[in-house]
Amino acid sequence: MNENYTFLQELLDTIRRNLPPKANLVNELAEILSLEKASVYRRVRGEVSFSFAEVALIARTLNISIDPFIHAFSPEEHPFILPLVNFIEPTEIDYRLMEIHNEQLRSMENSEGIPEITETCNFIPAPFHYKYELITRFYIFKWLYKYKTPRKATPFSKVKIDKRQRELQYEHYDAYKQIIKRSHYIVDPLIFYYIVNDLKYFSGIELITAEEIKEIKKELYSLIEEVEYRTSAGRLPEEDSDLRIYISTLNLDTNYLYMSSDTFRMAAIKVFMLSYAASLDKETVMQFKKWIESLKKHSILISGCNELYQQTFFNKQRKIVAQL
Repeated sequence: MNENYTFLQELLDTIRRNLPPKANLVNELAEILSLEKASVYRRVRGEVSFSFAEVALIARTLNISIDPFIHAFSPEEHPFILPLVNFIEPTEIDYRLMEIHNEQLRSMENSEGIPEITETCNFIPAPFHYKYELITRFYIFKWLYKYKTPRKATPFSKVKIDKRQRELQYEHYDAYKQIIKRSHYIVDPLIFYYIVNDLKYFSGIELITAEEIKEIKKELYSLIEEVEYRTSAGRLPEEDSDLRIYISTLNLDTNYLYMSSDTFRMAAIKVFMLSYAASLDKETVMQFKKWIESLKKHSILISGCNELYQQTFFNKQRKIVAQL
């Protein structure tokens, strides 16, 4: 029997067992997934596959275990998964994708080993910019402009982060601080130049005002000050954490990361600015780790050492931001 068909039948049978006796399967799934009935019918007939996020949302809503269905998303069969989130008009599926990412972090909490993240960055990573609402809003604004542009571009003032999404961002930030005990970042030397250059562009085409630039500028200064302090101390806000920041001598094309503990592992590539193509495959994660670690060979460690270079680097970032 076709494995995909078996998975679909198992899923539908489980859903039916957990619905009220007279409930209509298609109507219930349309309500849970916020889809038209025609879209649900295509999934029920097997013409379109349920996504991982859809299965996870159904499981959470009906209070059923997702474990029996994980095999359908086997990392060996699907080395990379690309869950694309709509940050402007998020649906329940989009919120569920954000929750899954936070749950992945939380799953490392009881690890006997050392939960760690290593990331290459030409874009300020989420654990740093989520604390700053205007910087985070600017990245969503830029994402909207690049990938969801209507006939008339949306100005920065009209781009908002809804309360639930903001709460999930703070939850991610808090989980990162509390759980991750080893964080290594290999940073593009022009990381602040890129965002300043973008701000200048959007100011030039009048999608962002001088007053808004002024407020974002304050947040950028605060971010630089925070990262400089953490870099000097060589730790995150938690006393038992280890933070190492390396400045790459080469420009980096995007953000690559791996997360690992004895209970969870993941490799990911940042795509479309704010999303990640992620893999849970052990071999893929090991290859990512090997490649990212190799980048340290042409990078300069500035955390807890190399004070002169450290001071020079952060002063340079302040001068870049001062150009706004």
